[in-house]
Amino acid sequence: MPDWDDIDEGDGQDGEEKNKSFKDLRNYSKKLERESKAMASELEELKAFRTQITEERRDAALGATFKEVGLSESHAKLFKALNPEIEAEAITPESVFNFAKEYELVSADTAAPEAAPEKKEGFTPVVVGQPAPLTQYTTEEVQKLLREGKTDEVTRAYKEGRVVKESVPWTRQA
Repeated sequence: MPDWDDIDEGDGQDGEEKNKSFKDLRNYSKKLERESKAMASELEELKAFRTQITEERRDAALGATFKEVGLSESHAKLFKALNPEIEAEAITPESVFNFAKEYELVSADTAAPEAAPEKKEGFTPVVVGQPAPLTQYTTEEVQKLLREGKTDEVTRAYKEGRVVKESVPWTRQA
């Protein structure tokens, strides 16, 4: 049993400070609980939104792929019912064609659709018009370029076949 002499007979301020600290702690705890509930409800909304977007992407991919293979929308609904968790990226013309063969939606002798060519991402240069025609040089123009000291241009023109071949005067037949 505690001794009465051991009990602190202060002025009572320690008790008030402790009560104030506990009150502040309770208020902070309530604030954190409210924030937690708000975040949980926001998380639920985001999960619902993600599910909706995933469904829309899957439906769009199914519709486009089934149309590409030549099947109807009702076949796409059947595919979705049998494969509810399939990702949109996994829906390819080959997988749809295999599904159609498995459930006899297409005849067995129907050929599989050819894969669409892959689109390369990134920059694709666009050519507008035609390239400038390369200059053709006559013998006189070649001689003029050589007199001007443009031997590199003459050499490049010969290599590229841009020099017009003329008959040489001493080989002409009269």
